[in-house]
Amino acid sequence: MSISDQPQEFCVRRLSSIIAAVAITATGLTFSPSVASAAGGEATTKTVAIVAPTAVPNATILRMVRLNKTNSFLVAGIDSTSAGANIHLWKMKEDLTIDSSFKPVDLGNDFEYPTVSNSSCIANINQNSQLSACYRLEAFSVNETANSYAIAFRRNLTASNISTDVSTIAIGNLTTGAVTGKSNFFPTVSVNSDPTSAFASYSATDIVGNVCSTAFGSSYQSVPLFSSFIDMFTMTIRPDSSIIIGARCTYSQTTFSGQNQSVTDYITTGLFALKTSNGALVRDSSWGTNGVLKTFDDPTKCSQPVFSSAPDSSLTSVNSEKIFSVSLVTTSPRVTTHPFNQSVTSYNGCNTSGMPNYTGSTLIAFKANGTISASTSFNTRLSIARWIIDSKGLWNNTIVSGSGSSATTSLFRLNLKGEPDTTLGANGQKPLANLPATVTVNGASVNMRYFFMGVAATATGNLFTGFTTTSTAPNIFQCNNQAVDYAETLYPYYVNLQSGLVTTYGTNGLGQGVTTQYSTADVCGNGSVGVAFVNSKGQLSSLQVTKAIGSQTVGIKYTVWNAAAGVTSGGDGSGVIGGGSTAGRVDTKVYSTKLPTAVQPDSALRVLTAKQAQDLDIRVSTPKICIALTTSVMMVNPGRCVVRIIDEDTKRVLRTMTTTVKKAEVEAGTTLTTDEPIMFRQANVRLSKQAQAQVAEIAEAAKTASRVVVIGHSAALGDVSAYSFAISRDRANAVKAALIKAGVKAPIETVALSYNQPETTKKTEAAQAKNRRAEVFIFP
Repeated sequence: MSISDQPQEFCVRRLSSIIAAVAITATGLTFSPSVASAAGGEATTKTVAIVAPTAVPNATILRMVRLNKTNSFLVAGIDSTSAGANIHLWKMKEDLTIDSSFKPVDLGNDFEYPTVSNSSCIANINQNSQLSACYRLEAFSVNETANSYAIAFRRNLTASNISTDVSTIAIGNLTTGAVTGKSNFFPTVSVNSDPTSAFASYSATDIVGNVCSTAFGSSYQSVPLFSSFIDMFTMTIRPDSSIIIGARCTYSQTTFSGQNQSVTDYITTGLFALKTSNGALVRDSSWGTNGVLKTFDDPTKCSQPVFSSAPDSSLTSVNSEKIFSVSLVTTSPRVTTHPFNQSVTSYNGCNTSGMPNYTGSTLIAFKANGTISASTSFNTRLSIARWIIDSKGLWNNTIVSGSGSSATTSLFRLNLKGEPDTTLGANGQKPLANLPATVTVNGASVNMRYFFMGVAATATGNLFTGFTTTSTAPNIFQCNNQAVDYAETLYPYYVNLQSGLVTTYGTNGLGQGVTTQYSTADVCGNGSVGVAFVNSKGQLSSLQVTKAIGSQTVGIKYTVWNAAAGVTSGGDGSGVIGGGSTAGRVDTKVYSTKLPTAVQPDSALRVLTAKQAQDLDIRVSTPKICIALTTSVMMVNPGRCVVRIIDEDTKRVLRTMTTTVKKAEVEAGTTLTTDEPIMFRQANVRLSKQAQAQVAEIAEAAKTASRVVVIGHSAALGDVSAYSFAISRDRANAVKAALIKAGVKAPIETVALSYNQPETTKKTEAAQAKNRRAEVFIFP
């Protein structure tokens, strides 16, 4: 009997060759041996002098970013002893040596430190801690999938007795370092003082003023545009190497009535895209709506600058339907008293003398093409840290409420559409248990802050991991006063979402503390330079530029902490290979006689060994819930899964096993990486442009996969079971062929389900269009 003749029970014949797992390897830094411990948490530190190419003598490192795929670092630095020196880029290997395969890049005169001859700010400076007012590296970002970097440098310049800031933004090739596009912009512009003509020699333009006027109008609520501001801290790189940055628009109007002065102002914010064109950067009008995505447009409230998360760097196409990034907008009420100008008798605006009284937040999840996937408002201020993309493509964060011993930490999760994942809990939140507010280490109490930095995979599930710190820094200090030295100690930890802090790690749950000396001058100036991350082995790591303070010398300090017991891999959750998104749980147990009580969707249980599969078949009678493979059963939807083991020759049922698939974190089963379904047109097996973009993303994620399964589906508008089976098979095969063409090396298994696992059962064409699809599942 053929498979198409069995509408109630499905089997998949064994593959002609045994599927072998692909080992995931990564280069690592070789340290001096340290004593191993079952508890983990031991720190190994290597310190070297500043690492820089000969082209940059007396180098000062300004910023470093980690390259996940190559376990190396892209470095921006400058010869700080030479007036008017240019910023350079170079690469540093994980063993803290120069990567000679990357030729150092001189970014040119637009990335030159200002001098007394072209900057009155430099000429008048007398406090080293104030140099950040004259120049600073505002943003430095990479997107390894797009093979691009972006850098933004701001400096205060003087021309025609006018002083203003000029920002230079450059986009370059991550392999060669070559700059592909570069332009100068005025980061802050008032409509009453246009510096364009005075600074014509710099070819700087008021691009943000153009963004504000075209997106929100030259006037807002009948109040004219007053000033515009570029927010570089939101800078991210899209899959096509264009970049996204922020715009903040202030509208203000002052009127007089005798001695009375009345002021009204409004604030709007948005994101806009810049692309390379003939070596320059220009607005990308195809992004968002006319080149802008509005993030705040409410005349009844006020907003602070938008905070945007690191993007999903695994995306390969700007047409991807997946979430690219998430922006956080915090809001506060409008105020009626001007905080600075006592002569203002009537005020209606957003200026405050201190921190605003935040009363709300909005999370905006958007796609790479600038369209909003979801926008969710909250009646409180959200304090969130780094978003971590897990193996299912869900975005995870933590929310900390309260302070001190009364502080509580909740996991906060967004679903694939960017909405709060209510399967986790109300408002997408789940309070985490057994997270102590303090941990005792060597007799001292360490305050805990649970802001996760990445994920670490074990055989039984993922752990979330991060650092907590202690510091001797003064709570309040003035930058104009003498600098104060202080010490900061890093302690790593791991958290199990079910059982809480992994207290068997290190000492009571904290790894060995490592202390670094800093100065308040760093805070007042361009800041300390360093990067902390989770490496491909699931180890917490810290790379820090150190200064000569006390016994500490100038150089680079690299610390790696041993991982918790059972950790096999990990990453920062940025979506890229090595970033942790595909570090799914691997369950090696063979459930040959009894299945676990519960499992979760998008997971697989192995029920036969390769040898057993030579004589036995797997069949399921619940194809809407689970699917039979060669040696495994794959769980796809919540419900009851019924599995039968069949003797291939006699067709006799040897045993029947059941399990319940629940929408919850369950420790049994191998977790799979999946994506949005690949859709097909009616009676068609060709891949659309959008489908091809999805395949490219999936192929990137499957580079280190051990196995890939493609499931084909069909619509059900008539009694055409044979045809429906055939077209579902052809759709699965079309996706398989595209994945192979895109470079997937892992074995790919196809399953044809006809219309036995529908997204919808409504008998309308619009509804049945959702059933014409193929789904891809990646085994770690």
